[in-house]
Amino acid sequence: MESDSSPSNCSTKYSLADFKTEALVLVGVNISTSLLGILGNLLVCLAVFTTQGLTSSFHYFISSLALADLAIALVDQPLLVALLISRIESKCLLRVDFAFRLVGNFACAVALLTLALIAMDRCLFVANKFNYKNTMTRGKKIVLVIVWVLACVYSALRLTVDKKITSYLTTAVFGFCYVEMIVCYVVVYYQVFKQRKILADSRHRNTRNNTTENLQDQTESNSTERRFARTILDGLFFSTFD
Repeated sequence: MESDSSPSNCSTKYSLADFKTEALVLVGVNISTSLLGILGNLLVCLAVFTTQGLTSSFHYFISSLALADLAIALVDQPLLVALLISRIESKCLLRVDFAFRLVGNFACAVALLTLALIAMDRCLFVANKFNYKNTMTRGKKIVLVIVWVLACVYSALRLTVDKKITSYLTTAVFGFCYVEMIVCYVVVYYQVFKQRKILADSRHRNTRNNTTENLQDQTESNSTERRFARTILDGLFFSTFD
């Protein structure tokens, strides 16, 4: 039975004994970013789950993204630190390497699928042809369960099936998700452009007849404009989060 840390288990390319300084710098960087990632993502989760009113599908999806990043910062980066230190000593921790790849594949899959969900959520939020509340808000928990289950399946396949086959699957999923995000945000921008034109026409009419009714319409228009602006900012920030 092979030892988990036996040097004979490792190819010579895994040894970092000749690059000790560089490896130690990477160790320091990973420890620092791990601590920052843990703190930042814990604060995001704490804000969503403890603040009354943050229960929409959008906030749940943010929490899912934060939990995926937390898995990287809390589990995957410490495992990477252990792997780097072991390779400085020309050792190979097979079980640690397996856990590192398992958690990494799972967290990345969750993050990608959640970003696709956020894009769809923003698209449905501004599209008038869909019932946003029935489509996303009520089914948010079910959708997230499906995402996490799919991520588990992908992670298991990645480590048990031929990498060449799973690489094709990975490319296809990445391509589909990014195309979906692009299409969704194009729809969002189109809706915003159309809304801005309507608001501009409304303001032009208000300058001609500044009645009480028109002032109320202007207030409603300003509220709608802020809603669309918030949608754009939220979507852009979280689509580039990873």
